[in-house]
Amino acid sequence: MIHMQIIALAALLIVRDALDVPRPAEPLAGWRAAAAMLVPMGLIALITHLICMRSRRRLDRTGDVAAVSTADVAVSLARWAALACFAAGVWGAGWLEAVRHAIGDLPGVDEAVATLPPICVFMLGWWSKYPIERALHDAALMGDLDHGVPVAPFPGRVGYVLEQTRFQVLAALIPLAMLTAWSELVDFAVRLSSDRLNWPSDEGSTALAESIGQIAGVLGMTLLIPLLLAKLWGLVPLGAGAIRTRLEELARLQGVRFRDLLVWPTRTGMLNGALVGVFPGFRYIILTDGLLERLEPEHVEAVMAHEVAHARKHHLPWLLASALSAVGVTWIVAAAGLDAAMNALDPAWTQDHGTVALLDGAVLTAALAAGVLIFGFVNRRFEEQADAFAVQHLCGRTRAGEERRDIVIHAAGAEQMSGALAEVARLNGIPERRFTFRHGSIAGRRRKIAALVGRPAHELPIDRKVAVIKAMAGIGLAVVLAAGVAGG
Repeated sequence: MIHMQIIALAALLIVRDALDVPRPAEPLAGWRAAAAMLVPMGLIALITHLICMRSRRRLDRTGDVAAVSTADVAVSLARWAALACFAAGVWGAGWLEAVRHAIGDLPGVDEAVATLPPICVFMLGWWSKYPIERALHDAALMGDLDHGVPVAPFPGRVGYVLEQTRFQVLAALIPLAMLTAWSELVDFAVRLSSDRLNWPSDEGSTALAESIGQIAGVLGMTLLIPLLLAKLWGLVPLGAGAIRTRLEELARLQGVRFRDLLVWPTRTGMLNGALVGVFPGFRYIILTDGLLERLEPEHVEAVMAHEVAHARKHHLPWLLASALSAVGVTWIVAAAGLDAAMNALDPAWTQDHGTVALLDGAVLTAALAAGVLIFGFVNRRFEEQADAFAVQHLCGRTRAGEERRDIVIHAAGAEQMSGALAEVARLNGIPERRFTFRHGSIAGRRRKIAALVGRPAHELPIDRKVAVIKAMAGIGLAVVLAAGVAGG
């Protein structure tokens, strides 16, 4: 979820610049803006630290694992509170202007500095929760040694915070910063070309040139992000052996190509898998060291099949398409409603600059909120389809045999995938009933897997649901494109 919060930080800045909102002009406003931003952030970090300290004492005294959940909730709420304070500071207190007054409006730099307060709250949350994470690691240590699982030294407090920042914050922040800087450079280049070369010479040509530049930047980042993450996370190729051969055969059977199979050396025992990249030559499948070391091979295969499903079903581009169509359609509807309402109101009131900017902000907020909600909804459906795809694979359905109608989901295949989810939750210390925005709950996913048993593998309900989602996303994008063309 933290990646969504990082994206929200960037969106707040981008939208703030996109709207013509009055800026505070007096230098003193910068000091007030800094105080309005930093004091609440400090209080949020302090309260979170006190809750984590109390949870650690409770864990030591009683062994009650509910203390871990309390700390998790506190850290999560602190992030949302920091995001809310950031929004208030940027939109109401002139925080972005205060930063620019201090360092200038440099492409990507001022935005990066402006996001430091909430990022520091995120980092201090990991600092506060570290003793609990260390205690959980130490508690599992003897069991790992008894089972012959390789044990890596748990990082120190500073190292832990820096690793979490590198893995979770920078992985989203750096690409966003690069896109923001690119966007500003494109705008600057187009303006410079227009002033000195008299091209583009009209508003339509200017908009076209800017759009081409922005699209080129997005495509470039799509290619670069997998390579960037591989370097940033210190990923290494999975060595030759039985497990690599087994996983490569799985991908071959399902017709999915990728650049490499990489191991994510987390050093914290975290179990996870991920697919990064859209295009085969720039696509990696990533498995953490903890997953490879602590799961049985059949469970590793199930996790791998789940990640392969995301590539095979093109989930990433469709997820983005769904979110963008939700934002665009909501924007169109809300803006049309706002225009109708303003036409019916007193013209003197609707001509007030601040009021109009506030209403425009409300429209944008509604559009972004719709995008976030649809993103979560669609992502959970895609996770469900990836689980079902893994079960289909484990029951013998491959790309070459897609036309077969005699394959039925059997209990062994469903249990293999369900068992993998259960083990990942247990070893990560995640309660199975805990709901997450992007993935739902492990318990819910296991129930849906169990419900597949006995069904024909070629016609699962989730496949029909996803087909409807993709159709709706396509229609939504077509509506947005048509509205853009009609609007000139």
